[in-house]
Amino acid sequence: MEAISDRKTLQEIAADHAVHPIQVSQWKKQLVQRASEHPPMGSSLTPVRN
Repeated sequence: MEAISDRKTLQEIAADHAVHPIQVSQWKKQLVQRASEHPPMGSSLTPVRN
């Protein structure tokens, strides 16, 4: 969540959690991809299936 808030750089987040910045970048990418696959909680929208 820190990575998508843009309050800290990926390098700062990585240092805080003792991981490589590339790992933080990959986690951020996965979170954004997975979040776009699901409608917000409480939403009546249904996902579009191709």
